[in-house]
Amino acid sequence: MWRIYHGPEDWAEGAGHGPTGDQARGVQAILQHHPAVGWHIASGSDYYVWRDGRWLGVDLFGLYDYLLDTGLVLFGRTLLRDDYHAVIDAATAERARRRDGST
Repeated sequence: MWRIYHGPEDWAEGAGHGPTGDQARGVQAILQHHPAVGWHIASGSDYYVWRDGRWLGVDLFGLYDYLLDTGLVLFGRTLLRDDYHAVIDAATAERARRRDGST
């Protein structure tokens, strides 16, 4: 069970994974039950992630770590021009094979 505060009179309440859309923006504090300490307030963070059945405040790198662990985001990397073109050529050739049905 949690309650997410956006302002003194503006909050959303629920259980499990949290809200989406406008309710996921502008979070100021999250009141939630914690099995070890009772009721806990998470606040003062730029981002909050749902992990292990509760909301955790994280910084930008914590957000990246969470997204990578969930498989919801993939990170790219800059390559040398020739290496990049070799990758694109390989993907283009594979696409052509699949379109032709010769996978």
